[in-house]
Amino acid sequence: MAMIFFRLAKEDLARVSFLSADKVREAQVVREALEITAFGEVARKWDGDDPRFQRANADILACIAAQKEAG
Repeated sequence: MAMIFFRLAKEDLARVSFLSADKVREAQVVREALEITAFGEVARKWDGDDPRFQRANADILACIAAQKEAG
């Protein structure tokens, strides 16, 4: 993947922009704030008796198991 990017950059088809550590941290804080808000909204609406939420719960647990297996 990196080789493709470097080839594109060499041919002036892609640009490299350096990011400061401060900008990376700022973006991380914004992303985390949005994720917290989204998860809070889901938690408020969650109904464990609703079949849609039961399916979502099964999907979530399967994702977590797959991530654990991947290490």
